Amino acid sequence: MKLLWRILLPVTALIALLIAVSGYIAYSQSSESLENAVIENMKDEANALKRMTASVLGSSEKNVARAAADRAVREFYAGDIQNKDRQIELAEQLATMVASYGDIDRINVFDAQGTIVSSSNPKVIGENFKSRPYFAEAMKGATFVSDPFRSNITKQGVIIISTPVKAGNEIRGVLNATIPLPAFYEEVIKPVAIGDRGYAYAMDARGQIVIHKNIEWLFKEDLPGAEMYKKMASSPDGTINFTNAAGLDCFAYFVKEPFSRMTLVVQAEKDDVFGGLSTLSQTTVVVIGLSILLGALLLFLIVRPIVGALNKGVVFAADISKGKLDGTLTVRRKDEIGILADALRSIPVSLQAITAEYRDIEGKLEAGDILVQGNAAKFPGEFADLIKGTNRTLERYQAILNTMTSPVVVLDKTLRIVYMNNAAKAIAGDDFRGKTCGEVMGREDYNTPQCALQKAVQTMRPATAETVAHPKGKRMDIEYTAIPFADANGKLATVLQLITDLTEIKSTQRVILDVANQAGDISNRVAAASQQLAAQVSQVSGGTEVQRERASSTATAMEEMNSTVLEVARNAASASEQADATSRKATEGANLVNQVITAINEVNAAATELDNSMQDLGNQTEAIGSVLNVISDIADQTNLLALNAAIEAARAGEAGRGFAVVADEVRKLAEKTMTATTEVGTNIRSIQAASANNIQRMAAAGEITVRATEIASVSGQALGEILKLANANTALISGIATAAEEQSATSEEINRSVEDISRIAEETDHGMRESAQAVEDLSRMAQELKSLLGRLQQQ
Repeated sequence: MKLLWRILLPVTALIALLIAVSGYIAYSQSSESLENAVIENMKDEANALKRMTASVLGSSEKNVARAAADRAVREFYAGDIQNKDRQIELAEQLATMVASYGDIDRINVFDAQGTIVSSSNPKVIGENFKSRPYFAEAMKGATFVSDPFRSNITKQGVIIISTPVKAGNEIRGVLNATIPLPAFYEEVIKPVAIGDRGYAYAMDARGQIVIHKNIEWLFKEDLPGAEMYKKMASSPDGTINFTNAAGLDCFAYFVKEPFSRMTLVVQAEKDDVFGGLSTLSQTTVVVIGLSILLGALLLFLIVRPIVGALNKGVVFAADISKGKLDGTLTVRRKDEIGILADALRSIPVSLQAITAEYRDIEGKLEAGDILVQGNAAKFPGEFADLIKGTNRTLERYQAILNTMTSPVVVLDKTLRIVYMNNAAKAIAGDDFRGKTCGEVMGREDYNTPQCALQKAVQTMRPATAETVAHPKGKRMDIEYTAIPFADANGKLATVLQLITDLTEIKSTQRVILDVANQAGDISNRVAAASQQLAAQVSQVSGGTEVQRERASSTATAMEEMNSTVLEVARNAASASEQADATSRKATEGANLVNQVITAINEVNAAATELDNSMQDLGNQTEAIGSVLNVISDIADQTNLLALNAAIEAARAGEAGRGFAVVADEVRKLAEKTMTATTEVGTNIRSIQAASANNIQRMAAAGEITVRATEIASVSGQALGEILKLANANTALISGIATAAEEQSATSEEINRSVEDISRIAEETDHGMRESAQAVEDLSRMAQELKSLLGRLQQQ
């Protein structure tokens, strides 16, 4: 049987059957059907609401995870998160993210102690939420979706999604996003309507209303019907009948949304939904009775051409569903079937056009055209919206690239630049399209074996290198990474270059190395000065040794003179008893006096030579003092250079930490050098004082020697008179004895002076040994300084 009769006969019979039984079952079946339809409709609405809620929250959860993994957020946590400028900079980027995420109105970034360190709303930076469950749960390592609650900040209902921000396995903080429930109500809940007065709302797990058209009911526990709300919240999905606060019979269908743990309710009033059921039943019977007479005829006239056209349309639609877009539909009518045919014919055309548009976008993206946009003006309705949505997505990615602070460069498969973000254009200018990196950036390693771009193209793997660039003639130290992308055939399609400016870091390193070289020169000068000082100390030590030998010789001569003077005294005493031998003894006395004069002259010569040695010693200690002043100046300069190196290292941050440690050690060694120089200076001043004392004592000894010479001359004259005046022998002998006693006293005084000179010489020698030790310490510290500077230069 043909389709025409298959449609016509059953329909006619069905119409007759409906007329026969409609009076009996019209109302009951219509009532039950309508109720079931309404409940099914409410169920569908509730489930659709559940799916939309899960979709919104799921999409928001992905956006939160995407924000936490964003490069700007990771770089923020990798640096000083308490820096105010960095917090405000990240806040601006978070605001950009919020603008691109439709369901989120705020993104907050917390440190590990629960304090907000950046936010799309900068007013809340610094507030602490450590006790909030959404922070504590996220710090355990997993993403957390909060129950709906009233925000203390906005005084509105919110759901918060929080996720940990990790560096490796370490949780550095938390990022969360706020979903405002009023906006969620307007977008998802409010559009749901059942009848004229039916609506939807949501409750939390405790049965407390959190989303409702009546905002006075939100988050209150003492509402009318609170027990009924709690019953729905604790029961599985289903239907419930109840009387509302106005005394009207109502029924509702409710479902659990597991993502947010909310109970979503679709509620309707029975009078509103079923009020026209009786009238509908009566009207239906009358319409069917009248229509059956015309139904058979009209059905025949209508169904036959429709069935033919539909058959053709079915075949055409089947071809489209199989992806065959070049089929032909020959149905030409001026009614709805014709319109349907035209619509069917337009489907493959539209699909071909939009497919071509997306292929064009895909091709341009593969070629590196980051600024590509689809032409939405060529398409109607939702096709245009689809292209516009794609354009908005592309614009968001373009905005992200342009807001990045690091230069980004995109090259096509011929390695010609097709795109540069704002940071790159700020460095190299706007005249870049179609040029190579060598022409625009002026990289010194371009087209060399060290070129990371060439390595990436050859290996089809990311490559990184450091080099010097000369964009627009200025010099920059840079690090860049080339990332190649292949097309569907595995061939090079485009290359992405990420550039980091190292100019300031390299400049700081050069300053520190220059300081180290200057300090090395100073160290060499200190070492040379300490060697010169050691030589002069050795010379002074030799002089003190000669002084000690001369003092010893003087003491020996004085002992001989003292013995001679005593012998003269004994002879003078004997002369009074041996007057008969006066002449002979007088002669012997004259000889002895000559010997005394000779010994005194030897003492005087030795004292003169010792005085000259002491003068030389004083000059040498003054020279040592000058050298020490030079060393002290060098130590001061070394200390100043070490301080400058420490300042430059501090400016370099982490890169200069090693230089700061070495500079601090250089400064400490310079302080030790100054201390040792001060000690050596103190010893030298002691030597100078002792030398001056020696010089004074030697001058006194010279005067005493002169007096002894004069006394010896008087003794010689007295002995001459004895030879001439033998009769006055007794008186003269008495004068000789007196002179001899004076000579003895004078010789004892000279002997004490010589002993003082010997003691001072020993003290001088001891001081010179201590000076030599201090000079050795100074030389050792100079070597240590030189070693530290070597380490600094290696850094």
